[in-house]
Amino acid sequence: MFKIEIDNYRSFKKQSFDFSKMNILIGENSSGKSSLIKLFLALKQTIQTPTNRETLLALTGELVDLGNYKENIYYHNEELPLTLKFTFNSDYYNFYKEFFTIDIRNKKKAEEEISKIQKLIGGPIKEPTILGLEFNKNVDQHESILFNINNKEIGKLELIFFKSKKQTSHELFFGKMCGITYFDNHFNELFELNEINYEKDGFLSFITAISLHDNLEKILGITELKKKNVEIPLKLKAKYNTLFHKIAFLLVSQNYLKYYLDKIEYINPINTQPSRIYLNKDNRQNKKIQSIEDVVDFFSGNNLISKKILY
Repeated sequence: MFKIEIDNYRSFKKQSFDFSKMNILIGENSSGKSSLIKLFLALKQTIQTPTNRETLLALTGELVDLGNYKENIYYHNEELPLTLKFTFNSDYYNFYKEFFTIDIRNKKKAEEEISKIQKLIGGPIKEPTILGLEFNKNVDQHESILFNINNKEIGKLELIFFKSKKQTSHELFFGKMCGITYFDNHFNELFELNEINYEKDGFLSFITAISLHDNLEKILGITELKKKNVEIPLKLKAKYNTLFHKIAFLLVSQNYLKYYLDKIEYINPINTQPSRIYLNKDNRQNKKIQSIEDVVDFFSGNNLISKKILY
């Protein structure tokens, strides 16, 4: 599945957890087991928050109530950043291929498209893809997040969010805008895209494909050549296609993360003595489990059906 590194969240200081399909948390009381579970619930409820809200991290919501930022930061020092780093192994490469071919009904055409993608990005990609998030005390300001994704075989990408007190006319009609800086390891070149439209989903920012397409053509000079009705050189076309899929490969890792966060379901502790007491808000959407048989029924049901996430 994925690995997560947590820094400055409650008692966690640069601690890593490598999750598979089945995981068992063992530890003494107050060692952080519940805190870890509640962090994932906070992440899940964040991406379920209405997209018109600026909230980067919904610490209080339908799934869990963690209080404010200061209450959840290491030693209650609100000047510290809260950092999360997700590492996705080579399974993510399979997700990316399926992501771009899921709507192709013809098996042969789907295989041809996969082959094309592999050639463009130099796949199959074996190095892990790492998605980094850094929050600060301004969790209600989207531009305050530090966001980067990198893969040694591909390159490194950063999203830059512009500080704007007023909504521009462009944003009014086309949505929010951000910038992308991308360093490509193959071309050994830095690319800067400054007018990228995106849709906010909590701490995630989904880039619109047409906006990425237009900006890449612009910085590569293809837009200008089209205006002059000049034929686009094959080498330049190939560079555009390669860059588009490499940048997309990094960006779609957000969909991969959301795919797993959406699947999280929390069930209450069973047969604990003494009975645990939770805040009322913590119980709103928990699955009510009374016995081990309920646990078996829960995991054999339709609760974990995956769904396609649009890009």
